Amino acid sequence: MVSTSPRRSQGAVILGVFVLLALFGFALLGAVRWLKSVDRHDKEQELLAVGSEFREAIDRYRNAPGGSGQPPRKLEDLLQDPRFPSTVRHLRRIYADPMTGKSEWGLVKAPDGGILGVFSMSIQEPMKRQGFSLADQDIEQFVRTKLEVLNTKPSASALFPAENASVRLNLVAGVVQVSSASPEGEPLEPDPSAYSYRDWKFVPKPRVIGTAGPRGMGGG
Repeated sequence: MVSTSPRRSQGAVILGVFVLLALFGFALLGAVRWLKSVDRHDKEQELLAVGSEFREAIDRYRNAPGGSGQPPRKLEDLLQDPRFPSTVRHLRRIYADPMTGKSEWGLVKAPDGGILGVFSMSIQEPMKRQGFSLADQDIEQFVRTKLEVLNTKPSASALFPAENASVRLNLVAGVVQVSSASPEGEPLEPDPSAYSYRDWKFVPKPRVIGTAGPRGMGGG
């Protein structure tokens, strides 16, 4: 009868423990990734909802009776319309950007400096690429076009071997532009050619004369 040495038995037990720990680690990593995905999805939905509030508020401001049709000069004008002596509110508050957690927004400016719309300051790449609501079809069309353009561009690694981590490429309008990066490898400024939340611009659509606009003043 062949006996199993205690040392060999201990080795098998230790190996089994390592295998179980590895499986547990993979399961935990998968769970963390799933939770992050759910959290990002929820934040994207919140961004679309908040962006819609800003879009409607700017539209109400521009089309307020007796308001001259001009866009607001600053977002705070949506909280208290300065064109009227009485309190006229188009937005309840300046919402925080769900993607950054800050109340700082990118502004789509008119030639005269007025605000035509807002967008997130986040340079993260969105999960959502299609299936936007009817109100956000202009965003979906822009995203679709941009992704089509990006998919036809050669990658940075194909053009230049990754020999210098301090250099990145901006493929804008078919032109290769070289810009520097920080020592840690993070870009010093957003890459305008990349798909990011900055591409979700919430701008009111032009109204058709003779049609009713969004709900009345005081919303948000």
